[in-house]
Amino acid sequence: SQKHKRYVGFDYNLLETEAFKHLTGGAFKLLAMVKKRYNGVNNGEISFSVREGRDLLGYSLNTISRYFNELEIKGFLKANQKGSFSYKKRHATTWIITSDEYNHEKTRDFKHWKKTDRKKWD
Repeated sequence: SQKHKRYVGFDYNLLETEAFKHLTGGAFKLLAMVKKRYNGVNNGEISFSVREGRDLLGYSLNTISRYFNELEIKGFLKANQKGSFSYKKRHATTWIITSDEYNHEKTRDFKHWKKTDRKKWD
């Protein structure tokens, strides 16, 4: 058995934001899966593709894309390096989790998101 249980944390301040309140369930599940890859030092280098999201969560590629878009708009994730699928080089987007430390700061962009009536989940 493992000595140390591993877990994915969401702090109370994050859970009390308007952005979190309006986060769709699927986007929250995707965020949890991205955060699961954070090991304390790899923020900004967390590789996670739409295809991996589909395989892990069972949603379509379009739906996973929409969830990533939602997580970026609401400020939970920032793309560090956009993935590309050219025939020469195929790599997933690398992500910054804004609630965790990156370059000695936590930008926590989700704190500033406000609900508007522009889009259904925006």
